[in-house]
Amino acid sequence: MANFEVYCKNNNKVYNVESGSTLLELSKLIFGEKPVLPKGDLVLAALCDNCLKGLDFQIFSSVNVEFIDYFHPDGRRTYIRSLSFVLQKAVREYYPDKTLQIAYSIPSGLYCEIHEKEKDAEGHFKLFVPSKQDLLQLEARMREIVAQAHPFTKKRMPIEEASALFLERGMKEKVRLMESVGNFFYDVYFLDGEADSFHGPLVVDTSCLRTFGLAHFSDGFCLQYPLNGTNKNLLAVSGEYKIADALETHSRWRETIGINGIGALNSAVSEGRVVQLVNLCEARHERAYSEIADAIYANRATAKIVFIAGPSSSGKTSSSLRLAQQCRVLGLNPKVIELDNYFLDREHTPKDADGNYDFEA
Repeated sequence: MANFEVYCKNNNKVYNVESGSTLLELSKLIFGEKPVLPKGDLVLAALCDNCLKGLDFQIFSSVNVEFIDYFHPDGRRTYIRSLSFVLQKAVREYYPDKTLQIAYSIPSGLYCEIHEKEKDAEGHFKLFVPSKQDLLQLEARMREIVAQAHPFTKKRMPIEEASALFLERGMKEKVRLMESVGNFFYDVYFLDGEADSFHGPLVVDTSCLRTFGLAHFSDGFCLQYPLNGTNKNLLAVSGEYKIADALETHSRWRETIGINGIGALNSAVSEGRVVQLVNLCEARHERAYSEIADAIYANRATAKIVFIAGPSSSGKTSSSLRLAQQCRVLGLNPKVIELDNYFLDREHTPKDADGNYDFEA
């Protein structure tokens, strides 16, 4: 069997590797039986020629390899994907008649809800609000799964087989997404009888997932994972309700227009409904500006300045102009001061130490 030279960026050494060897085998050769990087954290995945791969990836050519841990953004994402799968398994065991929805990110983790599988008379999935005891049981079961070091295994399956598998588990939106993308084969991950698909690799087994927690938040709960740059401390759940309210409003709107996932959006595009959807969203957006203008008008005696904050290209200028128009409808005469007004002409723009334009100055 052929051998290949593999360069490891972590220690600047070249290794002679047998064709078909896995990244896990190579990591054990370099770092020991329980592969740990110099910072003291477990190897979770690797970059092969700068492409993210799981440690089950087989080597069939000469490549540059960089092993990564939780301190690397892609390592952190690999950890979180794997942890989500463990949570899903625990929820399915305790609540086989319900479904887990990992709704969106909040600063301290992932906001999750548990819903009934079938819609109610009004066409909504009824929300199940877990008690403190429910969360303690779920977390305890997750820790059992972690302690048992169950492996994450991957199987490439034809779309018909994968779709049937996910439909059997009530994962209709996942099937809708798969069918809308149009690939013939899909990678399906398994964890002790449970199945799911992910947009990226998972860790080798559950024993890598030592640090996590479940905390009550809103009508659901937060799946907590370690702080950025550390593999030990969790992010506290506090002061995040404005962000959560905005994201919850967005989730309700998606349900209202029937776009609960990318699969549904892809279907709408292929069916020629994209203009209808855009117009609907624009109408809702304008309604929101109108409501804000009403609030400004109601406080016109004391509110003299309205600030709009956000990162570059997030729509601050566009929002200010549209909001001003709604204020004029109410008889106000606002003056818009855009951040762009403060930019200098290009020949007068200062440069940083590297000679690049410093647009933040």
